[in-house]
Amino acid sequence: MRIRETPAKAGFVLAGIILGVLIAVALALVSVLAGYIWWIVAAIGLFALCARFFRGPQESDAPRPWWRVAATARASAILAALFAVMGVTAFVNAFATPLGAASGFGGIALIASAAVCAYSALRLRESARARS
Repeated sequence: MRIRETPAKAGFVLAGIILGVLIAVALALVSVLAGYIWWIVAAIGLFALCARFFRGPQESDAPRPWWRVAATARASAILAALFAVMGVTAFVNAFATPLGAASGFGGIALIASAAVCAYSALRLRESARARS
């Protein structure tokens, strides 16, 4: 499955977020920690699915290299910045919430996602320069 149209991409992400939050809330009724951990796992899973399913207008349907998370270096860099901000926010929240360790783990997962996106941006920029 490859998703190329922007509205379809937005719908996929929105559906994933809604489903993830609904399950997280249901789990949080039993254990707040379980709900939070589920949300971390679901968010990273949604990120991985989007990286595999979404394609830019000029991309082929062939599988992407493992490191490529977006069609362009700019898109990868923007994702890296967003994940980095969310990761730092999770670390700051680790000191302000009763879920300190879990929030710290979430921050680590988000920072790791930012690193993957930054690596993708660098590789895409290098390959674009090599073609020029």
